[in-house]
Amino acid sequence: MRELDFGKLKSARRVDDLRRETRFTEIYRETGGLHPFVRELACLEEQTRMILTPVQRGDWFAGRLHRMFVGIDPERGDVVEPAYFCQFDLLKEQLKDPGLDDETKGRIRFLLDFWNGEATYFACRDAFPPEVREGLPSDDYYASQEISYPMYGLGGPVLDYGKLLHLGLPGLAREVRERRHRGTPPDRDQEVFLDCLAGVIDLVREMAGRYEKEARDAAGKEADDAIRHRYHTMAESLKNIRSSPPGTFREAIQLMWLYNLVSLTKNYGRMDNYLGQFLVNDLERGTINREEALEMLTGLWKQIVDRGDNYNNRIVIGGKGRKEERCADEFALLALDAQERVNDALPQLSLRYYGGMDPRLWEASFRVLATGSTFPIIYNDDVNIPAVEKAFRVTAPEAEHYFPYGCGEYILEHRSIGSPDAALNVLKALDVTLHDGVDPYSGKKMGLSLGSFESFQSFEDFKEAFARQLEHQVSLLARAQESIYRTTSQHAAFPALSLLYDDCIHRAKPLLGGGVKYLGGTIETFGNNSAADALYAIKKTVYDRKIFTPARLLEMLQADFKGFEKERKILKELPKFGNDIDEVDDMVVWVDTVLGRSAAAQHACTGLDHFLVVNINNGDSVLHGKRTAASADGRKAGEPLSNGNQPSAGNDTRGATALLNSMAKVPAECHAGMVHNIKFSRRSLNELGEQSRALIKGYFLQGGTQVMVTSVDVEELENALREPEQYRHVFVRVGGYSERFVDLPKDIQREVMKRTLY
Repeated sequence: MRELDFGKLKSARRVDDLRRETRFTEIYRETGGLHPFVRELACLEEQTRMILTPVQRGDWFAGRLHRMFVGIDPERGDVVEPAYFCQFDLLKEQLKDPGLDDETKGRIRFLLDFWNGEATYFACRDAFPPEVREGLPSDDYYASQEISYPMYGLGGPVLDYGKLLHLGLPGLAREVRERRHRGTPPDRDQEVFLDCLAGVIDLVREMAGRYEKEARDAAGKEADDAIRHRYHTMAESLKNIRSSPPGTFREAIQLMWLYNLVSLTKNYGRMDNYLGQFLVNDLERGTINREEALEMLTGLWKQIVDRGDNYNNRIVIGGKGRKEERCADEFALLALDAQERVNDALPQLSLRYYGGMDPRLWEASFRVLATGSTFPIIYNDDVNIPAVEKAFRVTAPEAEHYFPYGCGEYILEHRSIGSPDAALNVLKALDVTLHDGVDPYSGKKMGLSLGSFESFQSFEDFKEAFARQLEHQVSLLARAQESIYRTTSQHAAFPALSLLYDDCIHRAKPLLGGGVKYLGGTIETFGNNSAADALYAIKKTVYDRKIFTPARLLEMLQADFKGFEKERKILKELPKFGNDIDEVDDMVVWVDTVLGRSAAAQHACTGLDHFLVVNINNGDSVLHGKRTAASADGRKAGEPLSNGNQPSAGNDTRGATALLNSMAKVPAECHAGMVHNIKFSRRSLNELGEQSRALIKGYFLQGGTQVMVTSVDVEELENALREPEQYRHVFVRVGGYSERFVDLPKDIQREVMKRTLY
């Protein structure tokens, strides 16, 4: 099932030179006897100099990135890449390449041997308590068949770019210096950490200086007047941000972009909040006009597209809690225009909507969606802010800073960490409960043994057993998350992140080592609604109507319905989630409430400030379906699970209003992000635009938290399968990310096509 490891497939590349990776490894070895933070800074400096690549002709902003197979990185590129990493699988694949020379193969073998046991992942896995190691036996997310998986890394940090632009590099350096002499004198670890922060500031300055020289050299060789002028302006911007806070729109974007690349974070925060004032100031001074500003922003969008990683690169506009709302709205409108011009799978532009917002943003958003763009994703502040306040246990003003990062997990911008380092197949947990702790797909014992299906006297007894199964898995994952953070903090301070995260400088402590204000985690759940539909079918056919005995239902499932076609028809024709039928939808609410309650309870059992559930699935709903047995909703073994808070593809048969009514019923406070996908025809968004906008507003008024729109016609998808090169302009929402339809794996294409079109 490696073909469904879509992120890795997209990042795969042929090795032609491993000198960078070898040099990084040498630095790591040479600094082995030093303080971990000193070693980290030395590795970061060498890595940054190697991975930041030259400006390309036509770029508006200096800074491009070419990640290595080995290095140190806060945001994993794979599920087992925390801090110091080696992409073992990708390097092993290279050894099969007959065109690779012996010297390069030798370097690959050296790297594989050295980092085997040395990468931070191994320390994290070894640090698990015995019961966690036993309960979560595999990290091979794409090849094994477990109920739950721990993941490793630090997903989704969102930095305080407003602070960066306000203080500039000199102001940040001054704040670090002042901390040494303010309050309790720092101890040795704190002194080294503060030195590390100062070193990162110097590193950003160094990179700005390098790019300044490069831009001036390029200008001297450029014949095109417009591009030569762009190089000169780029060089001046880089010169200025080395010594002063940015003073113009262009300088502000340049500093944000360069710092983002050095820090290796993949999300850009509430961009209208920190760039809006710069934009309006330049427009009012007449130093640029709106078209020039749009060209700049379009240039940034294109560099984000080139950077890649469809699961990240999130930009948020709109929403409550912005400083200068008038200026922010002007930037937000510009961002929507840039999205319409570029129309790609990146960046993941997201609009936070609320009652009383500038109506131009709402209208412009649907105008852009009607062109076939999958952006903006729209979030409902009127529901999300109170829900975040409750789920994160923070004040309302803090909750206003929620940020849907990555694929849509909520975090408090530059205030909290909520890395999604856990995955839970909810439908497989139901299977295991049905089979007394055994997974019928693999035949392996996993999870709790809570009794045979026949032993449960009532549906309530069975439901309670399933809840216990889920609670057990959630507890294992929370303890794993806490352990991963604790171990990673011993290896890495992540100074570029710590500089722009609340409380790290004040406490003189690194991000995961006591610095961050709120340390939390999240579980990504899969197949919640498939499990709820199956539960409803069990209730109706086994307990209420007694159509099937427990033994008969198990026999049907174990046979994958072969020879039981009539019985499967009964199960398939039962009501399903997505049709505004309270009795069915209540089962979804129950499943999500159990998960949310179980996760929230981990705060008292761990050192985490919060532990929450997200249901944001990517193509992994297809992956998990492939290793899950037949289920009582009539789904056959291997078929996809429900994706996010959607019905299983095609199960919604009563129209868009019924679908949205069902999706709005899940309590917002029981999760930290859910995907709500809907597929509209172009006609619905163009000719029936007013009705479509009213439909979404009605959904938000009923409690809907978010909506992701795919605007496409059936004929386009069918034609794209036959003539993919002619339909590269067609984008779809998969789950927490967008992609060109023709680039998706076949199984994911089929699942998208089966979704109901409105």
